[in-house]
Amino acid sequence: MCNAYSITHPRQAILQIANGLAGQLDLPLDGSALAADLPPRYRISPRQRAPVLYVADDRLVLTMALWGFLTKGAKPGFAPTNARDDKLTSGWPWKMVSKSQRCLVPADGFFEPEKPAGAKGTVPWSYYAMGNRQIFMMAGLWNRAPDPKTGEPIDTYTVVTTAASAAIRIHDRMPAILEDDGLRTWLTPGMVPTDLLKPYPAERMTGWRVTDEARNSRLPEHAGLVEPVG
Repeated sequence: MCNAYSITHPRQAILQIANGLAGQLDLPLDGSALAADLPPRYRISPRQRAPVLYVADDRLVLTMALWGFLTKGAKPGFAPTNARDDKLTSGWPWKMVSKSQRCLVPADGFFEPEKPAGAKGTVPWSYYAMGNRQIFMMAGLWNRAPDPKTGEPIDTYTVVTTAASAAIRIHDRMPAILEDDGLRTWLTPGMVPTDLLKPYPAERMTGWRVTDEARNSRLPEHAGLVEPVG
């Protein structure tokens, strides 16, 4: 997955989904960290905060977390934003958290470069969304760790990736997108439900090339980042 995605729907839309999921899990929802409305985010980049959902202390928690998985005592600069689905039960640090610290990451679109993962060079980006631009949930892992800047405990997360579907141009990875009963299953501690981690049906997604501005996280966000260009 390229390290950028969007969530432009208002806080109330995310809360509605979270409340429904809390009912399915028979858990109270703690959304106190999202007391204020959220501005549209057209490009969420690594080391930025965004909404996540996870289960802890017999609650479903909806909070803002830092994108970039931190662990206590991690080397400077170690904060992976993606976790491969085929490494969750064997790779470090995923093995230590994949059974109990799974989360959901709300999104309404994501960006991918038009080249295979790991290939060098600068290429155009494409943006992918559901046909009706609805919110969807990406599988993730979370961890509470000291903030490298302040030392204070913060929630951090990474997005789980899987093989790309035919909807993805050239790139060979995409976020693992979950829905329906898979949301509840992913949040329930236990063995990693690897059967849920698979390419999302191509016919249910749409994608288009976007402006080169989308590649530069130093530039201001605006709605044009997710709109098609020639």
